[in-house]
Amino acid sequence: GSTNIGEGILSGAVSLSDRKLARPWASRVMIVLTDGIHNAGTSPQHATSKVSKEDIMIYTITFSAEADVERMQQVATGGAGNHFHATSPEQLKQAFRAIVERLPTLITF
Repeated sequence: GSTNIGEGILSGAVSLSDRKLARPWASRVMIVLTDGIHNAGTSPQHATSKVSKEDIMIYTITFSAEADVERMQQVATGGAGNHFHATSPEQLKQAFRAIVERLPTLITF
C-alpha cells in the first residue's frame, strides 16, 4: 500500500538519460500517471527539482477523486510541463492528445 512517486520520477529520468537508449536530438519528456497520493520515499517535488536540471519535461495526469491534484500540479510546473486531471476514459484520451500537441518539435534538413 505505499507509493513512492518521487522514486518513479527519478527512475524514469535514469531511463531517459541513458545515452544507449535515447536519441541525442530527441526531446526528453516524462508522463506521470498517478492518483498523486505520495506516501513513501522521496518527495515528488524533490525528484522534480533534480530531474528538471537535466532538461526533462514532466507532464502529470491524475485520475481519482482522492487524487492529490495540487501536488501533481506542482510537479508539472516544476518540470516545465502541464497537469491534467481525468475522471473518465475520454478525459484521459484528451489529456494525452493535449500532451502530444504540446511536445517540442525538431525540424531538420
